Amino acid sequence: MKPFGRAACLLMAAAFLAVFAAGCAPYRSSYRAVGFVHTNTAEEAGMSFFEFEGTMVFRLPVQRGEKIECIGKLGTGSASVRAAINDHRDLELFTVGAGMPEENCLFEPNDTGVVWIVIETTEKCMNGEFTFNVHE
Repeated sequence: MKPFGRAACLLMAAAFLAVFAAGCAPYRSSYRAVGFVHTNTAEEAGMSFFEFEGTMVFRLPVQRGEKIECIGKLGTGSASVRAAINDHRDLELFTVGAGMPEENCLFEPNDTGVVWIVIETTEKCMNGEFTFNVHE
């Protein structure tokens, strides 16, 4: 019986790394959306939608002294926005709902690392927009 070939070993190693890397993210997006656009770069993240229900997660790297400007608004429904830096305890940034004015906040992590921004709806939301910008 012939032992595993080199290609089979490489394939198994790649599969192991993919499973390991997928398990490293502390938060996961899970949602249903219509007319949904989102972006996530090193300096900004955001989403806009016609209809959204569920959880959306953004990853923003920050350096000491940087701040994240947060803006959110909804036509209908309600959602909470929270953040965690370097996989530590969640901090609620704001809650926004239908009929409320645009919600703004300035989040100062006071640490270097990765900030996870989590948007979670409590019901189906319509006509919404959230933006997060990193700056000094």
